[in-house]
Amino acid sequence: MASLLLYQVADPKIVPGLPEALEELKSHTKVTVRTAEVPAVAGELAGWATEILVSIPVQALVNAATLGVVLWKIIGLIRKAGKKTFLGKEIVLPLLASKAKEDFGEDLLNDEENPDAIRVWGPMEAEMISGPLTECIEEYEEAFGPIAYFMAIAVARPQNRVRTTYYILGAGGKLCGSWTTQTFSERVPEFLRPG
Repeated sequence: MASLLLYQVADPKIVPGLPEALEELKSHTKVTVRTAEVPAVAGELAGWATEILVSIPVQALVNAATLGVVLWKIIGLIRKAGKKTFLGKEIVLPLLASKAKEDFGEDLLNDEENPDAIRVWGPMEAEMISGPLTECIEEYEEAFGPIAYFMAIAVARPQNRVRTTYYILGAGGKLCGSWTTQTFSERVPEFLRPG
């Protein structure tokens, strides 16, 4: 189960729009909502928190992107309410799949008809060492687990080319960076090359 932790949210009803967003999420997949007390070691984030557990079925990337849209909506509602989130690794795929759908547009639809036309690498835990990306990471994230995630999505293009988009997502729910490359298929590492 993929996990999205909402800090200082003892009951989803205290965040305007959150109960409706959870119902929308439940219309796409199995969702479990539970509350737990975050220990005092977490400093300012100590107190009651709500954990959203989402079942991510094995399916086309496009379908995962549908879940991601709703999850981004939940993260936005939490930020608007002045609360914080922490993403489990398994929740990263649908979040970044929805970003990839925005980036690739109709090209991503090939996934359902031809799963080999798309290759996903990751998500994997990432740690920022230096540079501007380090400013994207919130200080509390390191206390709980990984501070960021890295993922790449490669899509086959006409004329034997591959377009790859890379993402860095902070564990607090901020997209820290993304970039894209395009090259001939034979120049793409085999593990990332769409079939």
